[in-house]
Amino acid sequence: ALTKGPDLAQTEQISLRLAACLLAGGDADGALARLATVGAKPVNPNTPARAAYLAGEALLLKKQPDKAVEQLKAFRDNGQYHNLPNLSDRAMLRLGQALAAGGQHEPARQAFETLIQRYPASPWVPYAFYEMGRSLQAQKRHDDAVKAYAEVIQRTVVEIAAMAQFQIGACRAEQLRYADAAGQFLLVPMTYDYPERSAAALYEAARASEAMKQPAEAARLYREVLRDHPRTSWAKLSADRLVAIGQ
Repeated sequence: ALTKGPDLAQTEQISLRLAACLLAGGDADGALARLATVGAKPVNPNTPARAAYLAGEALLLKKQPDKAVEQLKAFRDNGQYHNLPNLSDRAMLRLGQALAAGGQHEPARQAFETLIQRYPASPWVPYAFYEMGRSLQAQKRHDDAVKAYAEVIQRTVVEIAAMAQFQIGACRAEQLRYADAAGQFLLVPMTYDYPERSAAALYEAARASEAMKQPAEAARLYREVLRDHPRTSWAKLSADRLVAIGQ
């Protein structure tokens, strides 16, 4: 399409879509190179926002979170970027993730909270609550993190809810509340049908049982991992733990 002489407005749109395709294929450098051709004075009013979002995504893929923040922070700070359909909310999620990846956990939490408050009907709200929980957990604010994860579970039943349930267990384990942790971990296989998540939760429930000096219960759970999820990485770990505890 670019070889057919499109006008400037069409060229921008094609370049943005091409960058998105390259990014979806994992070619972050190619996407950034294509975005660099858009120019400093775009014709379409939404081009700068779309280009900034795609650049932020590409830099996250390249594990350069600080540079990603520079691209994405306009979606937090610039009112012209606040109400772009199917873009502003998603960009705020990525901004929070970039801040968290750079170790800025409180600014990340604030970004996720902004998404939730500014776009309450967004499909990204459950993901924002999950990421908020992760930021709170990183700050050792475990009870607040559990509240954020509970919001995820109340709002959706997709895989992010299973991940949130797992993290509730992880919070309780970090608090050395092993009985609570085991119970929360076991809710994952009882409630959701995601084999990898279930295997991980069973393994961690067994580890909590070990911490409570309950080797028989731990062995039972490790064997459940081996029986129900033999192809996961958790099966090997479970087999090793069975040997270690003499079971």
